[in-house]
Amino acid sequence: MNPDLRDNSWIRGGTSLIWDADALNRICPAESVRSLRELLRLYQSGWPEDALKLINGRTLVIAGLEAAMDTLFHLIRDEIKTRIEASLADLIPAGKP
Repeated sequence: MNPDLRDNSWIRGGTSLIWDADALNRICPAESVRSLRELLRLYQSGWPEDALKLINGRTLVIAGLEAAMDTLFHLIRDEIKTRIEASLADLIPAGKP
């Protein structure tokens, strides 16, 4: 049985993906949310504690995954399409259907 999203037990631990703005607003104010780019910068700099700005000293909220996934989907789709077209061009002699 899947717990209802209105049940906040999922907030208490682990990693959660939140797709709903209302659920995110229950966790923290918008100004506390870090971007995916900021997450990558924090990782590259070794997670400096003074720059983390954790919520309640333990929660890091990151936004931007959905946009990144959308972008990657389009890039991958375009790359696959280009490779298929190139392969077909090699298989089918020029000027023949």
